Amino acid sequence: MCKSRKTVLVVDDDSLIRRIMHVRLANKFGYKVVEAQNGMSGLELANSILPDLILLDWNMPQMSGLDVIKKLRSTPKTGNIPVIMLTGRDLFGEMEDALAAGADGYVTKPVALNNLSRQIENALN
Repeated sequence: MCKSRKTVLVVDDDSLIRRIMHVRLANKFGYKVVEAQNGMSGLELANSILPDLILLDWNMPQMSGLDVIKKLRSTPKTGNIPVIMLTGRDLFGEMEDALAAGADGYVTKPVALNNLSRQIENALN
């Protein structure tokens, strides 16, 4: 299946980050990109569209990205969707916490596009 048919759900409360990711992923790599502005809407979209991959911010109001991952992993419908944390958090042990919760990758902001692209490709294959 070609990349243009893959759907990436970007869940981030920062509209600028969502927009940047949307433009980069759609224009440079050909993915279909869907956006959610918080964890709750991200969960709803994940359950309704079943994206091929989710890029998920950690720090969001109401529901953290870590809580979103735990909920995704707790159901068969969404349990196997690859999730890459896309976060400004870079404290000791946090990447391990995210991976232990079920994240498939961890990318810190500001985002190095080549690193993100490599992690997306690895998660989708």
